[in-house]
Amino acid sequence: VQDRTKAQVYADYAVNILRRLTEDDFLAGPDEEWEGVLKHGSYHEARDLGVDESVMWGDYWFLDTVDQIQQFTEAQRGR
Repeated sequence: VQDRTKAQVYADYAVNILRRLTEDDFLAGPDEEWEGVLKHGSYHEARDLGVDESVMWGDYWFLDTVDQIQQFTEAQRGR
């Protein structure tokens, strides 16, 4: 996004989404019976396939985003 104001709005939304996804009701945490990182994903709701489970691509993009934020934060600190 070229407009700095709009870019900040989008960045704020992204941070709020990530904060929400890291709360207990979405993050699987130490639950050994749960096979995934995020809870409440859905593969195909209309066919009732993989509803309210983890989905591989959701976990992937979540972890990718966490990694990008960590790299950005470290770069801002001058590491």
